[in-house]
This record gives sequence, structure tokens and C-alpha cells, in this order.
Amino acid sequence: MIYRRLGETSLNPSILGYGCWGIGGGSAIYPAYGEVDSFAVKTAIERAIDLGINFFDTSALYGGGKSEIFLSKIIPKYRKNIYISTKAGLLSLNKKCFTPNYLRKSLEKSLDRLKTDYIDLFQLHNFDENDFKLFPEIEEILIKFKKEGKIIEWGVSSKTPDNALNLLKLKKFPAIQCNFNILDQRCIENNLLSYCSKNKIGVIARTPLAFGFLSLKFKGDETFPTSDHRSRWSDELKKRWVENSKKIKIKLCKEKSLSMAQWCIKFCITPNIISSCIPGMHSVKEVEENYEAVMSGPMNESNFNMICSQK
Repeated sequence: MIYRRLGETSLNPSILGYGCWGIGGGSAIYPAYGEVDSFAVKTAIERAIDLGINFFDTSALYGGGKSEIFLSKIIPKYRKNIYISTKAGLLSLNKKCFTPNYLRKSLEKSLDRLKTDYIDLFQLHNFDENDFKLFPEIEEILIKFKKEGKIIEWGVSSKTPDNALNLLKLKKFPAIQCNFNILDQRCIENNLLSYCSKNKIGVIARTPLAFGFLSLKFKGDETFPTSDHRSRWSDELKKRWVENSKKIKIKLCKEKSLSMAQWCIKFCITPNIISSCIPGMHSVKEVEENYEAVMSGPMNESNFNMICSQK
């Protein structure tokens, strides 16, 4: 496995991390990706750790805490060799709270659900420039958590790349998480990646496979259950993502050595500022496919520039 320092933090995550939004299952209240095969996911996580994946990204919101509970049944025996990242502050898809009291309660509950004494990366979930104006002293409580030994590092998981950049221009946070994939290059277009590189801010890239659509497993006319957040997408959006994914495949998959999903992973790890990309993986096959992608290295410059120029 390949590892990259997360900005100026003490963390050295694997460039292939493990996104844990879906592992606790989904519901109408806490939609994710619907039901999961618990045995398959458990086996996938154990295989990931065997291959050197050491960064697991979850949240108090995911499954209403079920994602953290699922992890707690697997990771204790591996605890010293892995990083656990969780998030706080997002109460529902549309409601947030970042008061010191709430953040402390959320952290304590996450520690209890995860059955651990500390969180390696504690992220403010969808915290943005407007939230910072309401809570300008937010860093003080995070520093306090760190002094207490309950967190090692902190950062922000942003809703959009623009939110991330606007926030970082007001306050330098050690790490930022944002969407980044072949179909969603906003963090390149708005210069977020170059800003983070210049200011030594760690970047975690989520949605490297565009919620599964870049894997070309969908036709665009699927009806998803209410426990799957993609059920809220319009048919027009789904079809557009499928068609754009097919166009990308024609350009990249001229040879059979790599799958479309592998090219997408390679794209995400190409910028050196990306410390880890965090696809959701629900089977050993997916873990091994993504592992092979990162071990084959980043895209070459011509392929990367070609894809970026298509946007």
C-alpha cells in the first residue's frame, strides 16, 4: 500500500481509504445505499486491512450511528494499526448543530459506539463559512478535545468544494474532505486543490466513483428504494451521469488491463495533495479491484490532462 501524509497533521493514511457511509445500511430517515450484506462487508473490511488500508471514514449521522457500531465489531483488534475518522454536527440531511455542548456529546457517543478511547480524525460535518461566523471559536473546543486525548487531529467534511474554499480562506483547518471524481472536478475548477497544496492542508477525496455510476453498473432508469439516497435524484440526472460515464470509458478503456472503476480511482489519487480517496466497498472483489488500481500508480500526465480538458 502507498501512504501520504495528511497535510501537516500527524496522520499518514493509505491513499486508498474506506468510505463507511453505506456499511450500516440505510433507512428513509438515514438514507445511504440500502441494505447491505453484513458478512460480505465484514469480510471486505478485514481484507482491506490485510492489504494495508488503514483509513476508515464514518460519521455519527451514517445510519443514525449504525455505521460506527458495525465498525466496532471488527476494528478493536486492529485498532493500533488503523485510523478512524468520524464526523459530528450534521443532525439530518438539512439540520446542523455545532455548539460546544453538542459536539462533546456527539464525540462521547461516537467513542462509545466505536468502542475506542480516541478518534484519529474528528471532522465537522458540512461545516461551512456561515457556520464559522456563528461559531468563530470552534477551534478552541477542538483543541480541548485534543488535549483531553479524545481526538488526535481535526478537520472539516465540506458539502461542496466552494464551501470548503470559502471556509479555508477564513480559517485554516488542518484537513478538508470534499467530492472529487472524473465527473465532478469542481475542486480543480475552483482551485481548491491548488489552494490546499500551497497552504499544506490535507485533502480527502470522497465519491471517487460518483455514487457507483462511474462503475457503469447502472443504466440510468433504476428506481432506488427510499433507504438509498439516490432515490432522490431525478431521472434526468441519473441518465446524464450514465451517458457521461460512457463517454469517459471510450476515452480511457481502450485496453482491457484496467476497469473503468480502476481508472476512476487512479484519477483521484493523481494530484499529490490528495492524501486518501474513500470509495465505499461492500465486497472483497471491490476492495481488491480498487487496491490493484492504486498499486498501479496514478494516471500519467497526458491521460489526466485529457480527462480534465473534457470538462
